[in-house]
Amino acid sequence: MIAIRRFYSLERCLQRDDSTKMAYHKFIEEYAQLEHMFKIDPVVDNKPHCYLPHHPVFKEASTTTKVRVVFDASCKTTSGYSLNDMLLVGPVVQQDLLSITLRFRTKAIALVADIEKMYRQVNLHPDDQPFHRILWRENPSEPLDTYELRTVTYGTASASYLATRVLKQLAINEGDRFPVAAEAIDDYYMDDLLSGANDLESAIQKRRQMFAVCQSAGFQLRKWASNNRSALVDVPSEDLAIDPLHDLNEDQSVSTLGLRKVISYIARIFDPLGLVGPAITLAKLFMQQLWRLRSEKDEPYDWDRHLPSKLQEEWKKVHETFYILADIRIPWFVNGFADCSIQLHFFCDASDAAYGSCCFVRSKFAGEIRVRLLTSKSKVAPLAKKHSIARLELCAAVLSTKLFRKVQGAIGSSEHVYFWSDSTTVLQWLRSPPHRWRTFVANRVTAIQTGAEGLNWRHVPGVQNPADLSSSSEYWPRCVLPENDSPEVAEESHSVSSAATVSEKEDFADQLFTRYSTFKRLNRVTATCIKYIKALQAAAIRRKNQLVTPFPTPNELAIVYLSAEDLAEADRALLRLAQSQLHIRGRAIRVPKPQPYKKSVVVAVTIPTSFPL
Repeated sequence: MIAIRRFYSLERCLQRDDSTKMAYHKFIEEYAQLEHMFKIDPVVDNKPHCYLPHHPVFKEASTTTKVRVVFDASCKTTSGYSLNDMLLVGPVVQQDLLSITLRFRTKAIALVADIEKMYRQVNLHPDDQPFHRILWRENPSEPLDTYELRTVTYGTASASYLATRVLKQLAINEGDRFPVAAEAIDDYYMDDLLSGANDLESAIQKRRQMFAVCQSAGFQLRKWASNNRSALVDVPSEDLAIDPLHDLNEDQSVSTLGLRKVISYIARIFDPLGLVGPAITLAKLFMQQLWRLRSEKDEPYDWDRHLPSKLQEEWKKVHETFYILADIRIPWFVNGFADCSIQLHFFCDASDAAYGSCCFVRSKFAGEIRVRLLTSKSKVAPLAKKHSIARLELCAAVLSTKLFRKVQGAIGSSEHVYFWSDSTTVLQWLRSPPHRWRTFVANRVTAIQTGAEGLNWRHVPGVQNPADLSSSSEYWPRCVLPENDSPEVAEESHSVSSAATVSEKEDFADQLFTRYSTFKRLNRVTATCIKYIKALQAAAIRRKNQLVTPFPTPNELAIVYLSAEDLAEADRALLRLAQSQLHIRGRAIRVPKPQPYKKSVVVAVTIPTSFPL
């Protein structure tokens, strides 16, 4: 049996390391003492069951348990399937880490805690316990014993859902007795609590209610920490994670989010809020270079080989940047008082290598104005296809919209939300309907306009854009937008002119058709204007060719003879204008060819004294 072979291998490993063996045995003994598992005697194998191999996991950063036992429910059995293959994972019932930490930053008084042995406080149904059997013995001279685990087990696919769903149900059941704790149930990330309040009285009330509601179900909140000593005044010292002071030194820091070690050096920087976004971007760009590495035979680069000397020099520069992070201090609280004025400002920027967005909170409380970085997000430009800077700026604007939706869902909506970009091209794209542009631009303009509906975009000079890694923002941004389309805007326009001038054509047509009471008068005025325009064009051509008469002649302007052809041309121009409106509105019609007029009409026109040529 696979479980027996795995246990013998584990036993040999433990014999070589006394400290690990002692910690492992202590863990199993505690499991049995707490009645989280029980011994089966005699062993009955005539009903469905499953034996789970187990092994140690080392967590040096933990302040309580350095060695944990993880049960391998993904190990294939003799049937060819594992227990996890047969289990349903279940949906995610908690909010993501970014939303929780964003909301956490709006609390003046922080409350941090951890549920002790959360999984093991949730019992399994008796019918499911036979699928959680393990083998164990104290020393190699004893026979193997069979145990069944009675609680939710580390390593099973459904463990996370079962534990968090019980926590949700607890808030529903006890919501009437502990309303404050029930509202704060979304402040849990797995078994870690990240919550707080804006005044001391509310913080103490919330802490007490959360402790009581968890204790009612057998959950024990421990490792309490806060930036206010008074918030933890009646918490036993054994339940404190660190000395509850605002100034936390490195030796006392506590991992409340289950941060784990990873092999990659870059992945050790855990920054869900993007507070050190520039360093993360440099690391991403360096990783992107590693993806492009090829061997001399044009094969994928062997990761065990040394990096080329050029990349080694670049890595030294990136690595030096990481040391600076230890000296960075960012205020955690972003002023979330209920009676203060809050503004959210989203800035976006892009280069040919990466693009990103950042969110600042501007708050005004008691006459004091503060601006704090709330969060940021960055992405590297794709390698597969090269995009223009304007398109990458548009991708950055999309990132701003997604960041806004995330912030809005985490801390609630704000009446004052502003979006900023230093790309006038992007701002011109956004102030026009999406169907005016090609597919790439149209899809992203649609995403922005629907994701941030009713919110305005403004221009910020590039040197003042805080989203630019090399900029230094000294002045508050102001709106500066050109009136004419830039070359990048024209490049992304559709070739169909009628679709590119929808709003302008509709406004002009409505004014023209409603200005005159009869179509006959409208037709004559239109014919006169067309005749006059032609005269100006002819004069412009003569001036360009340096002819004797650079301006329209009196014969061309003093008395214009409107022939039948002139009136017919005006008639066709008006019909085309009307038809374009119907086509734009989805009601395209076929206009019959107008009948020619039978006689000419003479119209008097005043000769202008000067010309705008």
